[in-house]
Amino acid sequence: MNIEIKLGWYLIPLAVTIISFIVANNYTYRGSSGYAAIDLEGVVRNAIALIISLIAWLTYALIF
Repeated sequence: MNIEIKLGWYLIPLAVTIISFIVANNYTYRGSSGYAAIDLEGVVRNAIALIISLIAWLTYALIF
């Protein structure tokens, strides 16, 4: 019995997704007064990481 695991081209957009979210969440929280609980900067960083990830997966889907 053979078990075969193939690593395909999907690893490239997966790596882009992982790296973009690591970079987006790798910062020191400075905090501020007022609306600090909302952390708008973190929301924007994660939204940008999500857009980058979606572009990578869309490109992968269109190519393969």
